[in-house]
Amino acid sequence: MAMTVVAAHLLGQWALERSRRQLANVARRYSEVTLREAAPLLTFAERNAVVAQYLRCVGRQRRPLRRLERVALYAWMEKGNVRGAAWD
Repeated sequence: MAMTVVAAHLLGQWALERSRRQLANVARRYSEVTLREAAPLLTFAERNAVVAQYLRCVGRQRRPLRRLERVALYAWMEKGNVRGAAWD
């Protein structure tokens, strides 16, 4: 019985720590992008209608651009979906 209690306690501690890490990860991924981080996207949006339209849609929703969206836009551009990228 004591072994079961100790094992349950250890498993509970592990689960709590993992949930804390996951919550921090979600908060970091969905945090707002700073203007400094968005600067390359803004300059690229001047030359690319797709990126510009996406940023306009975010603005119309009256919400900030999320880090997850910024990363996804960069990944989409790096896949070759966009010509003339600043890093090409």
